[in-house]
Parts: sequence; C-alpha cells; structure tokens
Amino acid sequence: MEKQVVIFDHNKCISCGACAKDCIRQAISKGPEGMEISGSCFLCGHCVAVCPTGAVSIPEYEDCPVEYDPSVSAIDGEQMLLAVKFRRSVRNYRKNPIEEEKLRLLVDAGTHAATAANRQEISYVIVQEKRQELKRLVFEGMGQLLENASDAGKEDPFLQTIRKFYENRDAAEEEEMLFRNAPAVIYLLGDHSFDAGLAAQCMELVGCSLGLGFMYNGYLTRISSRLPRVREFLGIGEEQIQMCMLAGYPKVRYRRTAPKKTPRVRWL
Repeated sequence: MEKQVVIFDHNKCISCGACAKDCIRQAISKGPEGMEISGSCFLCGHCVAVCPTGAVSIPEYEDCPVEYDPSVSAIDGEQMLLAVKFRRSVRNYRKNPIEEEKLRLLVDAGTHAATAANRQEISYVIVQEKRQELKRLVFEGMGQLLENASDAGKEDPFLQTIRKFYENRDAAEEEEMLFRNAPAVIYLLGDHSFDAGLAAQCMELVGCSLGLGFMYNGYLTRISSRLPRVREFLGIGEEQIQMCMLAGYPKVRYRRTAPKKTPRVRWL
C-alpha cells in the first residue's frame, strides 16, 4: 500500500474545499468521506495551513504548526522595514558564545524559508565549540593550495586573495580577516544557491532580533569547498557548500542606518 503522506481527519473536515483550491498540484479532491489526496503531492503544507478546522496533518514532518494570532503574529510594516535597514555586516564580535537555544531558533528560521518546488534541501553545519580546529584546518589547507600552485596559477585573483588571508593568519583575533573573531561559523549546504540565500536571510533577520550579528563570507565558502580535510571535518561528504555565515554578538554598536543608493525602479 502506498504511504499516505497527508492525513485528513474526517471527524474535523467540513469538506469546504479550501485545501483543494489552494493546492498548486491540484492533488486534493472530495471523496466519499471528505477531502482526500488524489494526485501527486509534494508536501508543501498549504493544505495544513489553510484548513479552517485543523483537519489536515503531515505526520512525516515533526514540525508542529503554529496557530495564527494577529495579536502576536502580525508585524507592523514600518517596524519590519526598520529591522531590514538596521542589519549590518558585522566584522567585530564579542567573545561570548551563542547559546544553543538561539542557534536552534536560527535553524528553525532557515527551515521555514521558501524553497523552489518545496525542496527543503538545505542542511546546516554549525561550528562553535570546534571553531579553532576548523580555523587551523582552513589555514593549513590554504598554505598547501598556495604551495602547490603553478607559476601561472599564482596569478589567479582567487589565490592572490587567499595569500592575503594566509599571511594575516597569525594576527590578533580582531585583526585576522577571514574568520574575524566570530565565535560561530554557520555553513548552509544544498544543491541550489538561491534556496541557501533565502534561508540565510531568514536566519539573519531572526538573529538580529536576538541581538546577534552576521557576515556572509564568500571567501570562506569557496576555500572550505576546495579543501578535502575541511570537508571531512564538517562531515559533509559530496554536499555542496552554498553559503557560509560568521555569527556572534557584535562588539560594535551601529547608531543609525547606513545610506544606500537610490534604486532603479520601473513602474509599468
């Protein structure tokens, strides 16, 4: 028997059809006992979210749906915009480690980000306790890349930048340029960079509300991807590193938003 992935509680279902109308796959129809799955379902969960009586569930997911309450769930638009405007790329952090419960909130935020075709493929590696070991492996690997580069390869702009990071590796933590002095490094893994970007943005916005700061580190992403010992340390096998974020409590205080260029907008 085929596994039933979406469950309809027919004691609660009123056959209103809201789930069927909102189903992008048109995989729900009305059966003899009420609404039921009748086509290909990719578990987007819209049927769970839209049901007025809470009759729909997806047992495969451990995530427990939260009931919408406008008094606590609605966010003022101007306040939300300010939260976006106040975010900064943080390059100087306090030594305090990030509490585990806050790290779990970040992952929860990333998990609920949009993903194309509801792939939900993004996974995470959070390095905090073993940060110094990661740092050692990265710099050792960078040294080997530079040592083994051919004369022609040494002119590669990426390797030239790596050399700058490598030569700066023994600087004081606040002056070291690759890891900065962030207490945590968060890797986002998957096959699609835009899914990772959406997850990272959700994580950052929630993290900022917790007093945390972040910096997207493209160089550490590329370096880590190319070093077998780092990949082994992270335990990621053949998974692709799409993004890397430095995270921690900011040591610098930003007192106002930073100005931006006027965007180009076409109103049609």
